[in-house]
Amino acid sequence: MKSEEFLDNLGTLAAAAGGTKRLREMVLDLAVRGDLVGQMTTDGSAEELLTILAKAKRAIATGRGVESLPDDVEPVDPPFPLPPAWRWARLADLGMFVGGGTPSKSNSAYWTGKIPWVSPKDMKRPYIGDAEDHISDAALEDSAAKLIPSGALLFVTRGMILAHSFPTALTTREVTINQDMKALVLFVPAMGEYLLRACQAARRRMLQQVERSSHGTCRLDTTDVANLPIPLPPLKEQKRIVAKVDQLMALCDDLEAKQTKKRALATQSTRSALTALAMADTVTDLKETWARVASNFNGLAAAPDAVNAFREAALSLGLGGWLGDIASRSRTNGEELRAGWWRGDLGDAAEFVTSGSRNWKNFHSESGSIFIRSQDIRSDALDLTSPAFVSLPGKAEGTRTRVKLNDVLVTITGANVGKAAYVTHDVGEAYVSQHVALIRLRDPSLAPWVHRWLVCQSKGRGQLLGASYGDKPGLNLENIRSVPLEVPPTGEREMLLARMGVLLAVCDDLEAKLRKQEQTATRLAESLAAAVAA
Repeated sequence: MKSEEFLDNLGTLAAAAGGTKRLREMVLDLAVRGDLVGQMTTDGSAEELLTILAKAKRAIATGRGVESLPDDVEPVDPPFPLPPAWRWARLADLGMFVGGGTPSKSNSAYWTGKIPWVSPKDMKRPYIGDAEDHISDAALEDSAAKLIPSGALLFVTRGMILAHSFPTALTTREVTINQDMKALVLFVPAMGEYLLRACQAARRRMLQQVERSSHGTCRLDTTDVANLPIPLPPLKEQKRIVAKVDQLMALCDDLEAKQTKKRALATQSTRSALTALAMADTVTDLKETWARVASNFNGLAAAPDAVNAFREAALSLGLGGWLGDIASRSRTNGEELRAGWWRGDLGDAAEFVTSGSRNWKNFHSESGSIFIRSQDIRSDALDLTSPAFVSLPGKAEGTRTRVKLNDVLVTITGANVGKAAYVTHDVGEAYVSQHVALIRLRDPSLAPWVHRWLVCQSKGRGQLLGASYGDKPGLNLENIRSVPLEVPPTGEREMLLARMGVLLAVCDDLEAKLRKQEQTATRLAESLAAAVAA
């Protein structure tokens, strides 16, 4: 794929999941293959650069007492073909590697100077002209740290390698580096901008080297960095490539910003419209808000994540009674209770609310009774595909937490706090952990309604999340008992649950279709990316 084809497919690529990230990678890949800008006969050949580089390298070697160097600097197995005027070189052929060091931490005077001391935590951007820490001239003299000139390439070789956006950065002033980094001081500083982008294009290859040589903390062998093959165009073409890359990267930034804004506006519009729908207090309000939703349905349901707002609306409408026969009903006040409905707290509807004991670790076993943990409820349904087990003595206090059919379960601590499920079938002998509340209802047939109530943000879930406390989110049993609850008569309740079920099934189907569309766009983007590499 040439740059013209790439530009023609920008919209398709950007629409895919992670599209702008992929676009940036493709820009760099096209650049280092010679497909981003056209070659010009007036640019000369990279042979001239290789000659200059070889002379500089020999001069340094002679100064160090080295008598001879091998003439062939091309890698044995080039990763891909290059334009005629280009040549392959290793990073080691382009400059001199310099290590870093850390001045003594016990001498505070060493850390009061003005020389930037760059460590891996500073490597979050492609240009480095400052650092979080600074050292003095005295520190430079008394440590292994060396002054790195402007225009040098910096590499993290140990520690936080995988966390960085770039495998390398370019210095914009004199700096020093710590011992977990290496600097490549270039023989031809004018090549720095191109080499920065060439190293960014090789990011995946470099990180693969990290993964193979990792042990404990991440480590990138300096030899792997030194032997990284670099496609080398003539110097004039390098400058044109840099300009084109920067132009396209700015376009990618603009596309990403517009897409982010578009998604944010769409999300805001979806939530606003559906919140108004769910909070309707009269038949007139309901008709007006539904008309707005229906007229813009395709825009509101444009992404898989937007479907969650439709689920919430379906639950809110159903739990508010709006999915029933409302022709002769209206509420002039949101607090007004519908005819025949019961209102109270969840504790009033429960026989008891409890949670597991704290000493379950004494009873863990490879088999026996199922032990229900918070992770078994993280999807708002009881998932026992990977169960834990306990073997409980007959007289143990934990028997009070044995679950029964139609018990409602709520996670009360940790990241899943507020998630709810109910026991829809016989699971055998099972107990809840200390992180799970068990609600035994006076009328077991209420379990499906109470579960829907607890997973609805505008009903029970909002109440529970608002009550969670402490540095680690958590609920106590009184928080569970005090959740306000409204329950319709049996016949109306069954009808509302059935209609909510139909709408939620429609939401599931819609989300699946949107996911499939997203996957199709991603596969197309991958095909285009493969065309670039061909």
